[in-house]
Amino acid sequence: MIFCYPLFNPKPNKCMEISTIYPLRYNYPRLKKLMLVMKLTITLIIAACLHLSASTFGQNITIAEKNTKLEKVLNQIEKQSGYTFWYNTELIKKSPKISLDVKNATVDQALTLCLKNLPLTYAIVQNTIVIKAKPVSNLVAVTEQAIPAKKACPYLAHL
Repeated sequence: MIFCYPLFNPKPNKCMEISTIYPLRYNYPRLKKLMLVMKLTITLIIAACLHLSASTFGQNITIAEKNTKLEKVLNQIEKQSGYTFWYNTELIKKSPKISLDVKNATVDQALTLCLKNLPLTYAIVQNTIVIKAKPVSNLVAVTEQAIPAKKACPYLAHL
């Protein structure tokens, strides 16, 4: 904002200039340096906060258990990861004891190793881990039944 005696003065050097946006911009170099340091500090704090929030989503699991119930291992994963488990308790109680030694693994890796030799599978849905029985494929169900060769294939009836 410029104040001059006439409303329009082609020579702005003779007018008094008052800046309402940056009132101390030109007069105090120490204040300018302080403002720069404050801006950099705020930028670094924001960057550090964003980095911390991103690292909380990649939580690591560390478990060392031998011959323990699956339910105990799942409780430890739940405490370390913050995920909630949803499963049929009968399926978990019927499962055999497992041994698991995992250090700094992701939730996905820990669950894959945990359910490796069991007839269970898992799915992660938002903050919930759903554990269910593996589906039995139709091919396995058909091959388990004993089918006589003569009924299965009429071309083999003469053998």
